Amino acid sequence: MQQMSSTGTVKALVSGLFLLLSSGLLIGCEEASQADSAQVPQTAIKALEGTGKQSTEAEDTVVTMFRAQGNEPFWTVELAEHEMRFITPEHLDGIELKVDERLAYAKGVTYSGLYEGQEFWLDIRSQPCQDTMVERDYEFTATFHWAGEDLLGCASRWDE
Repeated sequence: MQQMSSTGTVKALVSGLFLLLSSGLLIGCEEASQADSAQVPQTAIKALEGTGKQSTEAEDTVVTMFRAQGNEPFWTVELAEHEMRFITPEHLDGIELKVDERLAYAKGVTYSGLYEGQEFWLDIRSQPCQDTMVERDYEFTATFHWAGEDLLGCASRWDE
């Protein structure tokens, strides 16, 4: 009988220890969850209210429409999601381009594709830019690679 009692005592101790450790882990998870949610911007929380979704990550707004332009030579690129129009004085109606790839990185985004076997890309960087010819400030800098040449300019969000 003594042996059975000590086995029962060991089981009770193991069960108690398991419950104690489990509750400690759950409390730790609860504290981490509360700490994470404290870092979420209130706008993200309000946007998710009533949707049944919860998020502990800040959400960025993805801009998919830009207008980039430069001087000397004059050029404009209008980008709407997966389509671009490249406008120059020689092509006032614009050259329609299909974007094959979008690559986002920490400080910007690059859209690229092929046109008649030639690679083109538009790189938009989150860096202020000033067009000194018209004394206008822009939110982004832009580089448009076309026909082996890099055209430098500025860019802004575009609303069609």
